[in-house]
Amino acid sequence: WSTLGPDGTLLDEISAAQRLEVAANEDVATNTLIFVSQSVRSDCETCFDSEETKEMPAGSFSADTLPYYICGQGSALGPRVLRSGAMSFEACVRHGDERVRLTAQFAPEPSA
Repeated sequence: WSTLGPDGTLLDEISAAQRLEVAANEDVATNTLIFVSQSVRSDCETCFDSEETKEMPAGSFSADTLPYYICGQGSALGPRVLRSGAMSFEACVRHGDERVRLTAQFAPEPSA
């Protein structure tokens, strides 16, 4: 994810890994996002880099409870109002077996 300022400058950037686990005898998949919260880069040959991660549950899914399907070439969801007062939207596009998903959120600049 990239966070941009009002003038389009890059303020922050973060990436996440995704883990999808399916229980042995169940039709439920659990989705977890894994973020790097801190990282230390070594500057010597005998040292090593280290990273601390945090996990965020992203939901559980089964064939009967999928939030939506993309049957055509694409879909759009939103805007939705978040608990923080910000708004979010999501756009998905499909071409053959390839899919692209864009999720963005925005909030009004706080008044001084």
